[in-house]
Amino acid sequence: MFRTPQVILFSEDVPRAAAFYAGLGFTETFRVPAEGPPIHVDLTLDGYRIGIASVASTRDDHGLDPVDGRPGRQPGPARPAPAGRPVVSARPRVPPPAAGTGAARRLLPG
Repeated sequence: MFRTPQVILFSEDVPRAAAFYAGLGFTETFRVPAEGPPIHVDLTLDGYRIGIASVASTRDDHGLDPVDGRPGRQPGPARPAPAGRPVVSARPRVPPPAAGTGAARRLLPG
């Protein structure tokens, strides 16, 4: 049973993504490196923890390719969870906004 889950999001712009969640009330609790542009930031809100890792560091430091270039898609097939149950995506089944509409931009600060 999961007790303190943490979601890791991958971003091309970690500082901007962290600022977005800070604007929602999250508090930064971890940053690598401690000074300079971060490659990973953890934030918490009411006991919920979210991590934001740079796509480049995930590839370069861990040998993973978390983003396949298609918005809203997780690469590869579902993998078994520790309990042997299939991993199911919690993302809503909503198509990405049409190119040039600026719909995604309205969700981000600045």
